[in-house]
Amino acid sequence: MDRVSTRLAINLRVWFDYPRRRIRGVDGIVGPSIERNFVVKARRYARNDTSLVTNTDDWGLAGELLMERTIARADWDAPLAG
Repeated sequence: MDRVSTRLAINLRVWFDYPRRRIRGVDGIVGPSIERNFVVKARRYARNDTSLVTNTDDWGLAGELLMERTIARADWDAPLAG
């Protein structure tokens, strides 16, 4: 396929939301196509379109004070011997 027909095929999949995908573990429900969900946003990011705000600066646990714990330490984490 040449570039124009590939782009047209992707655009048609976005516009018609095809092929819709099954949601794992939920019978009888189909979700939006991969193209509808991800390709449109990926194109906007690729064009540096900043109008799509996905997360603000204070999303999630940004305002929470979290205790840091070291579970394991590797050789490269050890302090250097003088």
